[in-house]
Amino acid sequence: SKMDAGRQVSEEDRICRAAVSLFRADYFMVAAGAGFSADSGLPVYQDVARDAVYLKMGVDYQELANERWFSEDPEIAIGFWGHSFNLYKDTEPHAGYAAIRDWIRLMFRKKAFVYTSNVDGHFAKS
Repeated sequence: SKMDAGRQVSEEDRICRAAVSLFRADYFMVAAGAGFSADSGLPVYQDVARDAVYLKMGVDYQELANERWFSEDPEIAIGFWGHSFNLYKDTEPHAGYAAIRDWIRLMFRKKAFVYTSNVDGHFAKS
């Protein structure tokens, strides 16, 4: 536990303080990245490219994400992006998405924002 003005603060106290802070907030902003998607079981970045075909080609995620494949080898481009899209579509968002959705609906209504680099659509899906 952390120290608070010379006394120990329990995890339960810290959680209660966080809940009070959320309740008092005028706005709510969520910032989420690849780790939030990974918690749903989605591969992220380099893991997306860990497929026998791509390993045999010797390409990584950065190379596969390049739009040049659409002109150079459309089958690779469509396979890569189609597979990624299907993973995003077929994977259920983890419970954290529903918790955030519920906080927004119950406490913040139109005063909440989600800032994410994720392209899986899970915030919209939940």
